[in-house]
Amino acid sequence: LEALWSRLDQHFGAITDRLAVITGEGSKLWKAAASNNIAKISIPEHVGGRYSVFSAVGLLPLELANIDVNALRDGAREAVADATSNDIERNIAMASAIMNFEHDQGTRHIHNTFLFTPKLETLGKWYRQLMGESTGKDGKGMTPIVSIGSTDLHSMAQLYFGGPDDKFTNLLYTFKGDINLVPTQLKLPSLVDNIGGKSLEEIMQAILGGVKEAYKKTHRPFIEIDLEGTSAHELGYYLQFRMIEMMYLGKLMNVNTFNQPEVELYKETTRDLLKH
Repeated sequence: LEALWSRLDQHFGAITDRLAVITGEGSKLWKAAASNNIAKISIPEHVGGRYSVFSAVGLLPLELANIDVNALRDGAREAVADATSNDIERNIAMASAIMNFEHDQGTRHIHNTFLFTPKLETLGKWYRQLMGESTGKDGKGMTPIVSIGSTDLHSMAQLYFGGPDDKFTNLLYTFKGDINLVPTQLKLPSLVDNIGGKSLEEIMQAILGGVKEAYKKTHRPFIEIDLEGTSAHELGYYLQFRMIEMMYLGKLMNVNTFNQPEVELYKETTRDLLKH
């Protein structure tokens, strides 16, 4: 923050009227903003960072980026309705939590979010934080990792299909199928067969099909999640589904998914080192 502020000061001059902070009321950042006449927006005290996407922390930047936050929240409301249903076929949050728990009780303590739509990588990393901070308590917890198809197939496929059977994989994707067409007249026709005239997404779908078949042949567990688009509504549903899933999972694992008591351990040493 200090480094960024310094650079902005050099470029724009006084910038306090360009800034707003979103933080807990009464926090150090809140007090610093008040002393510098910077606009402040509070977030509910009981909302932790990893669960804050539907607070001002997430919604204000999205609104400024012209994302339809109303559609995002509509998707989240739909996810809440599904996740509180007694119908397990509708309540995918509970079903997913049960599957995660059952695999964790066995040998599969690693959760692999395998994204075949690369632009969703940060969504995978958000879930990595959500699962890591929520379940990693009292010597328990699944280790969340993020893989990107097809990039990580070159480096990790051998491990996933031939290494230890310690991972539960979620294949996550959304395809339109009609963008970024490969020319029908290829410059290097001898390299890869049957790609002329196909879209890059069609090729990725074929790769995904190969990956699913490999998981089946090696008897490695996976589920697949088709987002059916990256609209605000779909993403709002997914975000809320995952947060409620984590609450169910914490109940099954008997851990508090909302605290993070050990996260201060490294910070204490860091502060001591900065003194010297």
